[in-house]
Amino acid sequence: FVMDRRFEDFDSGFEVLADAIYNLNSKLGIGIGFGYIHLTQQSLLIFHQPNAYDENQMGTSPKVTAYPIRLGVFYNFPLHRLINLNLNSGVSLYFTHYSNTRFTNWSSLDLIKQQAHATGFGLHGGLGVEINFNPRASFILEGRGRYAKISGFEGKSSIRKSLLPPLLYEDIEEKGTLYYLEGEGRPLLAVLAEEPTGYRTVRKAVLDLSGFIFQTGLRVKF
Repeated sequence: FVMDRRFEDFDSGFEVLADAIYNLNSKLGIGIGFGYIHLTQQSLLIFHQPNAYDENQMGTSPKVTAYPIRLGVFYNFPLHRLINLNLNSGVSLYFTHYSNTRFTNWSSLDLIKQQAHATGFGLHGGLGVEINFNPRASFILEGRGRYAKISGFEGKSSIRKSLLPPLLYEDIEEKGTLYYLEGEGRPLLAVLAEEPTGYRTVRKAVLDLSGFIFQTGLRVKF
């Protein structure tokens, strides 16, 4: 057999955030922010025999999107008339969506689709340097940490199996909770109406958005 694998990191994606801050005084402010997080992956595994016409393939394309709403407290330490040191911390509410499509074409064409939603809270904090190049605008360089583990995903999955050429012989849809399962084979995610048995590990799936990043941006004063 000849095998060809094409994978991309799951953590490839982007995040956009914006905060509206009301300054109570020259040093202290409170703010509300909104954001968008997008993570995707494309993986393809190909098997084929020499001199064989057909290729056997298995592909997956998971995607995670999240919409955080942030409440925060901001504190400024003037270091110079052009430079401020900024501290901020707060709590966020995350509206998250998970989806995944997996297909195989070995003995039949199998197509599995999963979708699930969850809402959860997280904490965030940051330390940054603000450079005032204009009375109404400044440039910010910030290191920011976040703790956010979202669980309780509810959704549905569908399994469609057909022969080649397409002749549908199985079409199953199930609604329930998204579980993380470990057994004899590889770990997997499954949407099930009831908690399953017969696995070494069974728990509700958790989306971990925790981490630490550096970011840059602009602060505009009105």
